Amino acid sequence: VVMAAQQARVLAEADEVLREAEKLMTPPSTRLGRLLWRADPVAAAPKYQSAANKFAYCRALDLAKRSFERAAESYAASGQDYAAGQNFEKAFGVSDDGSFAAKAADAYRSAGQPALAAETLCRCGQKAEDPALVAAAVDDAELAGGQRAVDVARSCFVWLAGRRYASATPAAATLLAMMDVVGVEATEPSRARIVADLVVLRLLESLDDAERVFLDALPEFAPADEARFVDDLIAACKQRDRAALKAALCPANLALLDMDVANIARTILADPVSALASWWRVDDADDDPAPPPRAEEEEEDDESGDPGDDDDLPDIA
Repeated sequence: VVMAAQQARVLAEADEVLREAEKLMTPPSTRLGRLLWRADPVAAAPKYQSAANKFAYCRALDLAKRSFERAAESYAASGQDYAAGQNFEKAFGVSDDGSFAAKAADAYRSAGQPALAAETLCRCGQKAEDPALVAAAVDDAELAGGQRAVDVARSCFVWLAGRRYASATPAAATLLAMMDVVGVEATEPSRARIVADLVVLRLLESLDDAERVFLDALPEFAPADEARFVDDLIAACKQRDRAALKAALCPANLALLDMDVANIARTILADPVSALASWWRVDDADDDPAPPPRAEEEEEDDESGDPGDDDDLPDIA
């Protein structure tokens, strides 16, 4: 009862503050009043934000979403881009509407914070299961540069790769280029793992593409444990050899991959014909039949004769 009474009081306060904010942003009904009226987003923005926080506390999420949006627009109109981004992000938080995440990123960019824009798109895109937002985060991360941005781009790539989105491939290329800038060596596990992840991902579409990713990373990539694993994996796939594939995808090698990509690799191991259906045809034999005997061997057999043949036995009559 006490909680219900408190919630009712907070809702009433939120309604009152919201009306005050709307009054500051809504022109009067009279013609003279409209001539003299000027919107006041500077004063309205904190009132919208206060009302939104109160609505969110009471779980009136639709009212909270609209109030956060109005607060963000008012902050933007008054030149406070960072505060606008925060409120657009809060609007996403109570609605999971990806458009608010995109608007928050725009506001952060306007505030000169591309790294924060990247983090927002990455975090919100993953929560909303929106690959377009996550891929856009990689572009902002590239613009921001630095190790912080590399970490964001890597999180984006792993998420996209684990869900087999095509945008994972360009994300990986951007990420590797960013690592070049910050000086991450090709044999460092954080970078070598990306190459291995990408090879597994490309195997789903094309063996040639997977091999090209591997070859493009050489020779710098060669000393890494991931390079040995990738080399064995590609060789097994070329030979359509299930035993070699099982050896290549052993637990120790799967540990070289990110967890979501390792799960993809396990599906390849379980049923390569289905997992790699785009190029591993059903009629590709896993075990080649023994080759027919050579002509020379057949001739030798004819000359030596077959003791089991009655015609070659001596005449004992």
